[in-house]
Amino acid sequence: MVVYGGGMIDKCYEDVFVMDLATGVWERMETEKRVAVPKTLSQTAVVWKDKMVTYGGMTMTETGCISSVYELTLKGANVWNAVATTGPTPQGRKGHAAAIYNSKMYVFFGADLRSNPFSDVSCLDLTTKTWRQVTTNTRQPAGRQGHTVATYGSKAYLFGGMTRDGLKMSWKNDLWVFDFITETWTELYTPANTRPKGRYSQSSWCTGRYVYIFGGDANEFTKYFNDLWRYDLVLGKWEEVKLHGDVPSPRSGHGVGVWGGCAYIYGGEKPRKRSLGGSSAVQVSYSSTTYKLPHFVDHHTSLKDIAARYLLSNSIPVNPSSIPPDVFATLTNLAPKGPHNKKRPRNTPTSASANVKRKPSRLCVSPPGL
Repeated sequence: MVVYGGGMIDKCYEDVFVMDLATGVWERMETEKRVAVPKTLSQTAVVWKDKMVTYGGMTMTETGCISSVYELTLKGANVWNAVATTGPTPQGRKGHAAAIYNSKMYVFFGADLRSNPFSDVSCLDLTTKTWRQVTTNTRQPAGRQGHTVATYGSKAYLFGGMTRDGLKMSWKNDLWVFDFITETWTELYTPANTRPKGRYSQSSWCTGRYVYIFGGDANEFTKYFNDLWRYDLVLGKWEEVKLHGDVPSPRSGHGVGVWGGCAYIYGGEKPRKRSLGGSSAVQVSYSSTTYKLPHFVDHHTSLKDIAARYLLSNSIPVNPSSIPPDVFATLTNLAPKGPHNKKRPRNTPTSASANVKRKPSRLCVSPPGL
Protein backbone atom coordinates (compact mmCIF):
# COMPACT_ATOMS: atom_id res chain seq x y z
CA MET A 1 0.00 0.00 0.00
CA VAL A 2 1.37 3.38 -1.03
CA VAL A 3 0.68 6.51 1.02
CA TYR A 4 1.52 9.75 -0.74
CA GLY A 5 1.25 13.31 0.51
CA GLY A 6 -1.73 14.39 2.54
CA GLY A 7 -1.50 16.89 5.34
CA MET A 8 -2.98 18.72 8.29
CA ILE A 9 -4.68 22.06 8.76
CA ASP A 10 -1.46 24.04 8.43
CA LYS A 11 0.83 21.85 6.31
CA CYS A 12 1.10 19.55 3.31
CA TYR A 13 3.34 16.53 2.90
CA GLU A 14 5.17 15.38 -0.22
CA ASP A 15 6.73 12.19 1.07
CA VAL A 16 5.91 8.64 0.03
CA PHE A 17 5.60 5.64 2.34
CA VAL A 18 5.07 2.01 1.35
CA MET A 19 3.56 -0.64 3.61
CA ASP A 20 4.26 -4.32 2.97
CA LEU A 21 0.79 -5.69 3.58
CA ALA A 22 2.12 -9.20 4.18
CA THR A 23 4.35 -8.10 7.08
CA GLY A 24 2.78 -4.83 8.25
CA VAL A 25 6.14 -3.05 7.90
CA TRP A 26 6.33 0.57 6.71
CA GLU A 27 9.25 2.02 4.75
CA ARG A 28 9.84 5.54 3.52
CA MET A 29 10.49 5.63 -0.22
CA GLU A 30 13.42 7.79 -1.20
CA THR A 31 12.48 9.57 -4.40
CA GLU A 32 14.29 11.65 -6.98
CA LYS A 33 12.60 14.73 -8.42
CA ARG A 34 13.38 15.75 -11.97
CA VAL A 35 10.72 18.44 -11.68
CA ALA A 36 9.32 20.53 -8.83
CA VAL A 37 6.29 18.62 -7.57
CA PRO A 38 4.03 20.96 -5.55
CA LYS A 39 2.75 20.00 -2.12
CA THR A 40 -1.00 19.50 -2.38
CA LEU A 41 -4.07 18.40 -0.46
CA SER A 42 -7.14 16.63 -1.89
CA GLN A 43 -5.33 15.39 -4.99
CA THR A 44 -5.83 11.92 -6.44
CA ALA A 45 -3.28 9.14 -6.98
CA VAL A 46 -3.81 5.98 -8.99
CA VAL A 47 -1.47 3.10 -9.82
CA TRP A 48 -0.93 2.27 -13.49
CA LYS A 49 1.58 -0.41 -14.46
CA ASP A 50 4.71 0.40 -12.43
CA LYS A 51 3.81 4.05 -11.83
CA MET A 52 1.73 6.16 -9.48
CA VAL A 53 -0.05 8.94 -11.36
CA THR A 54 -1.29 12.03 -9.50
CA TYR A 55 -3.65 14.73 -10.67
CA GLY A 56 -4.86 18.06 -9.29
CA GLY A 57 -5.16 19.08 -5.67
CA MET A 58 -5.05 22.24 -3.62
CA THR A 59 -1.82 23.99 -2.68
CA MET A 60 -1.43 26.13 0.42
CA THR A 61 -0.14 29.03 -1.66
CA GLU A 62 -1.70 31.60 -3.94
CA THR A 63 -1.62 29.00 -6.73
CA GLY A 64 -4.84 27.46 -5.40
CA CYS A 65 -5.97 24.33 -7.24
CA ILE A 66 -3.73 22.85 -9.91
CA SER A 67 -4.46 20.78 -13.02
CA SER A 68 -1.02 19.20 -13.41
CA VAL A 69 -0.29 15.49 -13.81
CA TYR A 70 2.79 13.86 -12.28
CA GLU A 71 4.02 10.30 -12.19
CA LEU A 72 6.32 8.42 -9.83
CA THR A 73 8.08 5.24 -10.90
CA LEU A 74 7.46 2.61 -8.22
CA LYS A 75 9.95 -0.01 -9.42
CA GLY A 76 13.66 0.49 -9.77
CA ALA A 77 14.68 4.14 -9.41
CA ASN A 78 11.82 6.04 -7.77
CA VAL A 79 11.74 9.12 -9.99
CA TRP A 80 9.12 11.89 -10.20
CA ASN A 81 8.35 13.34 -13.63
CA ALA A 82 5.82 15.80 -14.98
CA VAL A 83 3.45 14.38 -17.57
CA ALA A 84 3.07 16.55 -20.67
CA THR A 85 -0.50 16.17 -21.90
CA THR A 86 -2.52 17.32 -24.90
CA GLY A 87 -6.24 17.85 -25.38
CA PRO A 88 -8.73 19.79 -23.24
CA THR A 89 -7.15 19.79 -19.78
CA PRO A 90 -9.77 19.85 -17.00
CA GLN A 91 -9.81 22.87 -14.74
CA GLY A 92 -7.69 22.64 -11.59
CA ARG A 93 -9.64 21.14 -8.72
CA LYS A 94 -9.67 19.51 -5.31
CA GLY A 95 -11.81 16.80 -3.74
CA HIS A 96 -12.29 14.92 -7.02
CA ALA A 97 -12.03 11.14 -7.49
CA ALA A 98 -10.02 9.19 -10.04
CA ALA A 99 -10.02 5.62 -11.33
CA ILE A 100 -8.11 3.53 -13.86
CA TYR A 101 -9.68 1.44 -16.61
CA ASN A 102 -8.00 0.08 -19.75
CA SER A 103 -4.92 2.34 -19.36
CA LYS A 104 -7.12 5.41 -18.98
CA MET A 105 -7.50 7.62 -15.93
CA TYR A 106 -11.00 8.97 -15.35
CA VAL A 107 -11.41 12.08 -13.17
CA PHE A 108 -14.82 12.54 -11.57
CA PHE A 109 -16.17 15.94 -10.48
CA GLY A 110 -14.42 17.88 -7.66
CA ALA A 111 -14.54 21.57 -6.74
CA ASP A 112 -12.62 24.80 -7.09
CA LEU A 113 -10.81 26.57 -4.26
CA ARG A 114 -14.10 28.11 -3.01
CA SER A 115 -15.79 24.68 -2.99
CA ASN A 116 -17.96 25.43 -6.01
CA PRO A 117 -18.55 21.93 -7.44
CA PHE A 118 -17.73 20.70 -10.92
CA SER A 119 -20.07 18.29 -12.68
CA ASP A 120 -17.72 17.09 -15.42
CA VAL A 121 -15.88 13.83 -16.06
CA SER A 122 -12.57 13.82 -17.94
CA CYS A 123 -10.45 10.97 -19.26
CA LEU A 124 -6.68 10.92 -19.70
CA ASP A 125 -5.31 8.22 -22.00
CA LEU A 126 -2.13 7.28 -20.14
CA THR A 127 -0.60 5.76 -23.26
CA THR A 128 -1.04 8.77 -25.57
CA LYS A 129 -1.18 11.37 -22.73
CA THR A 130 -4.30 12.88 -24.28
CA TRP A 131 -7.21 14.40 -22.35
CA ARG A 132 -10.80 14.30 -23.51
CA GLN A 133 -14.06 15.29 -21.89
CA VAL A 134 -16.55 12.49 -21.30
CA THR A 135 -20.06 13.28 -22.47
CA THR A 136 -23.09 11.19 -21.65
CA ASN A 137 -26.73 11.36 -22.66
CA THR A 138 -27.90 9.73 -19.42
CA ARG A 139 -28.83 11.30 -16.11
CA GLN A 140 -25.75 11.70 -13.94
CA PRO A 141 -24.85 12.59 -10.34
CA ALA A 142 -24.88 16.21 -9.23
CA GLY A 143 -21.50 17.93 -9.06
CA ARG A 144 -19.70 17.36 -5.76
CA GLN A 145 -16.40 16.99 -3.92
CA GLY A 146 -15.15 14.53 -1.33
CA HIS A 147 -17.03 11.63 -2.94
CA THR A 148 -15.40 8.22 -3.39
CA VAL A 149 -15.19 5.94 -6.40
CA ALA A 150 -14.63 2.19 -6.02
CA THR A 151 -13.98 0.10 -9.11
CA TYR A 152 -14.53 -3.53 -10.01
CA GLY A 153 -14.18 -4.83 -13.55
CA SER A 154 -15.66 -2.36 -16.00
CA LYS A 155 -17.72 -0.50 -13.39
CA ALA A 156 -17.04 2.40 -11.01
CA TYR A 157 -19.29 2.97 -7.99
CA LEU A 158 -19.58 6.57 -6.79
CA PHE A 159 -20.92 7.33 -3.33
CA GLY A 160 -21.57 10.46 -1.28
CA GLY A 161 -19.70 13.73 -1.33
CA MET A 162 -20.49 17.33 -0.51
CA THR A 163 -22.24 19.77 -2.81
CA ARG A 164 -22.92 23.48 -2.52
CA ASP A 165 -25.75 25.73 -3.58
CA GLY A 166 -24.76 29.29 -2.77
CA LEU A 167 -23.90 29.27 0.92
CA LYS A 168 -25.79 26.05 1.62
CA MET A 169 -23.76 22.86 1.96
CA SER A 170 -25.30 19.40 1.73
CA TRP A 171 -23.84 15.94 2.17
CA LYS A 172 -24.93 13.25 -0.25
CA ASN A 173 -25.76 9.58 0.33
CA ASP A 174 -26.62 8.50 -3.21
CA LEU A 175 -24.90 5.63 -5.03
CA TRP A 176 -24.23 5.61 -8.76
CA VAL A 177 -22.52 3.21 -11.15
CA PHE A 178 -20.46 4.41 -14.10
CA ASP A 179 -19.95 1.96 -16.96
CA PHE A 180 -16.47 2.47 -18.43
CA ILE A 181 -17.40 0.70 -21.66
CA THR A 182 -20.52 2.71 -22.52
CA GLU A 183 -19.53 5.75 -20.41
CA THR A 184 -23.02 6.01 -18.99
CA TRP A 185 -24.39 6.54 -15.47
CA THR A 186 -27.07 4.61 -13.57
CA GLU A 187 -28.32 5.44 -10.10
CA LEU A 188 -28.60 2.49 -7.73
CA TYR A 189 -31.63 3.89 -5.96
CA THR A 190 -32.71 2.77 -2.50
CA PRO A 191 -35.19 4.39 -0.08
CA ALA A 192 -33.57 7.25 1.85
CA ASN A 193 -34.15 5.65 5.25
CA THR A 194 -32.23 2.50 4.27
CA ARG A 195 -28.99 4.21 3.24
CA PRO A 196 -25.95 5.38 5.18
CA LYS A 197 -26.16 8.99 6.34
CA GLY A 198 -24.88 11.61 3.92
CA ARG A 199 -21.14 12.26 4.19
CA TYR A 200 -17.93 13.04 2.38
CA SER A 201 -14.23 12.11 2.69
CA GLN A 202 -15.13 8.51 3.52
CA SER A 203 -13.27 5.52 2.10
CA SER A 204 -14.81 2.96 -0.23
CA TRP A 205 -13.89 -0.24 -2.01
CA CYS A 206 -15.60 -3.02 -3.95
CA THR A 207 -15.11 -6.78 -3.62
CA GLY A 208 -17.33 -7.87 -6.52
CA ARG A 209 -20.70 -8.39 -4.87
CA TYR A 210 -20.39 -5.64 -2.29
CA VAL A 211 -19.53 -1.93 -2.33
CA TYR A 212 -18.20 -0.88 1.07
CA ILE A 213 -17.96 2.55 2.67
CA PHE A 214 -16.32 3.44 5.97
CA GLY A 215 -16.21 6.65 8.00
CA GLY A 216 -16.34 10.17 6.61
CA ASP A 217 -17.85 13.34 8.03
CA ALA A 218 -20.89 15.51 7.44
CA ASN A 219 -19.81 18.81 8.97
CA GLU A 220 -16.19 19.78 9.43
CA PHE A 221 -15.04 19.49 13.06
CA THR A 222 -18.42 18.38 14.43
CA LYS A 223 -19.86 15.21 12.85
CA TYR A 224 -17.62 12.25 12.07
CA PHE A 225 -18.48 8.60 11.39
CA ASN A 226 -16.86 5.24 12.05
CA ASP A 227 -19.62 3.02 10.69
CA LEU A 228 -19.12 0.40 7.98
CA TRP A 229 -21.80 -0.13 5.35
CA ARG A 230 -22.00 -2.35 2.30
CA TYR A 231 -24.28 -2.29 -0.71
CA ASP A 232 -25.26 -5.69 -2.07
CA LEU A 233 -25.09 -5.50 -5.87
CA VAL A 234 -27.12 -8.71 -6.18
CA LEU A 235 -29.96 -7.87 -3.77
CA GLY A 236 -29.84 -4.12 -4.40
CA LYS A 237 -29.84 -2.98 -0.77
CA TRP A 238 -27.65 -1.42 1.91
CA GLU A 239 -26.83 -3.00 5.25
CA GLU A 240 -24.68 -1.83 8.15
CA VAL A 241 -21.87 -4.17 9.16
CA LYS A 242 -21.37 -4.43 12.91
CA LEU A 243 -17.71 -4.14 13.87
CA HIS A 244 -16.00 -5.71 16.86
CA GLY A 245 -12.52 -5.61 18.30
CA ASP A 246 -10.18 -2.65 17.79
CA VAL A 247 -12.61 -0.51 15.78
CA PRO A 248 -11.19 2.70 14.23
CA SER A 249 -12.49 5.85 15.87
CA PRO A 250 -14.68 8.27 13.85
CA ARG A 251 -12.61 9.88 11.08
CA SER A 252 -12.53 11.29 7.57
CA GLY A 253 -9.89 11.80 4.91
CA HIS A 254 -8.27 8.43 5.59
CA GLY A 255 -6.88 6.14 2.93
CA VAL A 256 -7.67 2.52 2.13
CA GLY A 257 -5.85 -0.26 0.33
CA VAL A 258 -7.32 -3.67 -0.52
CA TRP A 259 -5.25 -6.86 -0.71
CA GLY A 260 -5.53 -10.51 0.22
CA GLY A 261 -9.19 -10.39 1.22
CA CYS A 262 -8.67 -7.49 3.62
CA ALA A 263 -9.08 -3.72 3.60
CA TYR A 264 -6.32 -1.67 5.26
CA ILE A 265 -7.45 1.70 6.63
CA TYR A 266 -4.76 4.29 7.36
CA GLY A 267 -4.64 7.77 8.85
CA GLY A 268 -7.41 10.35 8.76
CA GLU A 269 -8.72 13.38 10.62
CA LYS A 270 -10.42 12.76 13.97
CA PRO A 271 -12.52 15.05 16.20
CA ARG A 272 -11.10 15.98 19.59
CA LYS A 273 -13.02 17.93 22.22
CA ARG A 274 -11.20 20.55 24.26
CA SER A 275 -12.36 22.85 27.01
CA LEU A 276 -11.70 26.50 26.23
CA GLY A 277 -12.65 29.07 28.86
CA GLY A 278 -15.22 26.80 30.44
CA SER A 279 -16.89 25.91 27.14
CA SER A 280 -16.36 22.83 25.03
CA ALA A 281 -14.90 23.20 21.54
CA VAL A 282 -14.22 20.58 18.89
CA GLN A 283 -10.79 20.52 17.31
CA VAL A 284 -9.11 17.81 15.24
CA SER A 285 -6.22 15.42 15.54
CA TYR A 286 -4.63 13.16 12.95
CA SER A 287 -4.22 9.42 13.04
CA SER A 288 -1.07 7.42 12.31
CA THR A 289 -2.62 3.98 12.85
CA THR A 290 -3.36 1.28 10.30
CA TYR A 291 -6.35 -1.04 10.78
CA LYS A 292 -6.90 -4.36 9.08
CA LEU A 293 -10.46 -5.32 8.17
CA PRO A 294 -10.89 -8.91 6.90
CA HIS A 295 -13.73 -9.71 4.52
CA PHE A 296 -15.81 -12.75 5.45
CA VAL A 297 -15.80 -15.65 3.01
CA ASP A 298 -19.60 -15.65 3.13
CA HIS A 299 -21.11 -12.30 4.06
CA HIS A 300 -24.39 -13.89 5.05
CA THR A 301 -22.85 -16.42 7.45
CA SER A 302 -24.38 -16.30 10.93
CA LEU A 303 -22.33 -16.52 14.12
CA LYS A 304 -23.52 -20.08 14.77
CA ASP A 305 -22.48 -21.10 11.23
CA ILE A 306 -19.05 -19.52 11.76
CA ALA A 307 -18.65 -21.43 15.03
CA ALA A 308 -19.75 -24.71 13.48
CA ARG A 309 -17.50 -24.30 10.46
CA TYR A 310 -14.54 -23.47 12.69
CA LEU A 311 -15.07 -26.66 14.70
CA LEU A 312 -15.35 -28.74 11.53
CA SER A 313 -12.43 -27.21 9.65
CA ASN A 314 -10.10 -27.71 12.64
CA SER A 315 -11.35 -31.25 13.46
CA ILE A 316 -12.15 -30.25 17.04
CA PRO A 317 -13.92 -33.00 19.05
CA VAL A 318 -17.34 -31.85 20.26
CA ASN A 319 -19.37 -32.90 23.27
CA PRO A 320 -23.01 -32.16 22.34
CA SER A 321 -23.82 -31.14 25.92
CA SER A 322 -21.07 -28.52 25.97
CA ILE A 323 -22.25 -26.33 23.09
CA PRO A 324 -25.57 -24.57 22.35
CA PRO A 325 -28.15 -26.84 20.71
CA ASP A 326 -28.53 -24.64 17.64
CA VAL A 327 -24.76 -24.72 17.02
CA PHE A 328 -24.77 -28.52 17.37
CA ALA A 329 -27.71 -28.76 14.93
CA THR A 330 -25.84 -26.60 12.43
CA LEU A 331 -22.70 -28.67 12.96
CA THR A 332 -24.68 -31.85 12.25
CA ASN A 333 -26.10 -30.38 9.04
CA LEU A 334 -22.69 -29.22 7.82
CA ALA A 335 -20.81 -32.42 8.69
CA PRO A 336 -19.99 -34.89 5.89
CA LYS A 337 -22.90 -37.30 5.43
CA GLY A 338 -20.96 -40.32 4.20
CA PRO A 339 -17.66 -41.68 2.86
CA HIS A 340 -18.14 -40.09 -0.57
CA ASN A 341 -18.62 -36.57 0.82
CA LYS A 342 -15.12 -35.33 1.55
CA LYS A 343 -15.70 -31.62 1.02
CA ARG A 344 -15.15 -29.53 4.15
CA PRO A 345 -16.19 -25.93 4.72
CA ARG A 346 -13.54 -23.28 4.52
CA ASN A 347 -12.34 -21.54 7.63
CA THR A 348 -13.99 -18.14 8.02
CA PRO A 349 -12.26 -15.20 9.69
CA THR A 350 -14.16 -13.77 12.63
CA SER A 351 -12.24 -10.66 13.68
CA ALA A 352 -13.38 -7.36 12.20
CA SER A 353 -10.36 -5.13 12.72
CA ALA A 354 -6.90 -5.08 14.19
CA ASN A 355 -4.22 -2.48 14.85
CA VAL A 356 -1.27 -3.17 12.56
CA LYS A 357 1.33 -0.39 12.66
CA ARG A 358 1.97 3.32 13.20
CA LYS A 359 3.40 5.94 10.87
CA PRO A 360 3.26 9.72 10.40
CA SER A 361 -0.14 11.29 11.16
CA ARG A 362 -2.06 12.80 8.25
CA LEU A 363 -4.96 12.78 5.90
CA CYS A 364 -3.69 10.67 3.04
CA VAL A 365 -4.12 9.53 -0.51
CA SER A 366 -3.64 5.78 -0.72
CA PRO A 367 -4.00 4.17 -4.15
CA PRO A 368 -5.40 0.66 -3.65
CA GLY A 369 -4.35 -2.50 -5.36
CA LEU A 370 -0.57 -2.44 -4.89
